[in-house]
Amino acid sequence: MDNPYIFTWLIIGVVLATSELFIPGGVVIFLGISAFLIAGLYALGVSISVLDSIFIWLAISIFFVLVVRRFFIKFWPSEEKNEESTFSEISIGKLVRVVKKITPENNEGRIFHAGTSWPARSEKGEINEDEYAKILYRDGTSWIVEKTGKNITEDLWEI
Repeated sequence: MDNPYIFTWLIIGVVLATSELFIPGGVVIFLGISAFLIAGLYALGVSISVLDSIFIWLAISIFFVLVVRRFFIKFWPSEEKNEESTFSEISIGKLVRVVKKITPENNEGRIFHAGTSWPARSEKGEINEDEYAKILYRDGTSWIVEKTGKNITEDLWEI
């Protein structure tokens, strides 16, 4: 280990790989592994400049993050539940107020849900403004709703 760059890249790799414990997400570990590979190149006696080693490290890191990380995520998904999917799940079945006429043809309709206005679409039939609709599911940013037949002025206890 007469080349000082070997030790430098090993230290960088250890710091990055260890920081994955504090910054989870499966990105920083691949940066550390890339640094270990650069240290390996120097250990094998490959003659590269510092600038070239940085570019090679970046290229390997990008490859690992964009390609290899997806492979790992596919086979070892996160055990944490996505907050967005939880919001969608708890919204299913909720009654919401239609604030702009909803049709099956487009996303121009809007509902009032969770304190804001959302784009909405129905699978069958039109739902007029100031009627209640029931959330069926979410498609991107649009909610798919169905008609309840109840107007805003009617008693909610009957729904």
